[in-house]
Amino acid sequence: MDNIDWQHRQDIGSHSYQCSHCGKPLASDKGYMGVRQTPFGNKTEYICVCHFCHKPTYIDMDGKQYPGVAFGNSIDGIDNASVKSLYEEARSCASVNAFTAGVMACRKILMNIAVSKGAKENLKFVQYVKFLSDNYFVPPDGKEWVEHIKNKGNDANHKIEIVSKEDGEELLYFTEMLLTFIYAVPARFKKAAKGKDEVSESKTQNK
Repeated sequence: MDNIDWQHRQDIGSHSYQCSHCGKPLASDKGYMGVRQTPFGNKTEYICVCHFCHKPTYIDMDGKQYPGVAFGNSIDGIDNASVKSLYEEARSCASVNAFTAGVMACRKILMNIAVSKGAKENLKFVQYVKFLSDNYFVPPDGKEWVEHIKNKGNDANHKIEIVSKEDGEELLYFTEMLLTFIYAVPARFKKAAKGKDEVSESKTQNK
């Protein structure tokens, strides 16, 4: 086991990073410094403390951050708890290079989207994909996205080989675009329409 001599909280010099807990970028100069003994000499590692959420981030001697920043972007408007939870799970998987698990989560997202939009439970996976396409939950040029997610998800679920970083990040990107189309865009339109109605009602009352 590696021997790391951790010291008390102190000034550790400025370390810029994005906090994976709250998502905010910052430069932290307070935290814990540890000296790792290696065959090549002593190496310094850090535990930085976010001054927004006050949670710790470990930065190893190679500058790698743990936990890593979640891949992709948060999406507003997802009104289904399972879909939202699975998307955040897929992002978290990518942040720790667990791309096979992330792709399987993306596959499950398609099933949960379909059920949340009216498909019956316990259908075959291909039937859920067809439901999304037939009911126009997929943008006109987005059928290839869904097919790609389906095929790669099937590979991750049924084949021995693991998913590469490139494929994992690409699939999560496609999933993000699909969720944006299905949830975020309609939610934004509804919010804008509600704002216009409130302004119109206010003008009417002031006449």
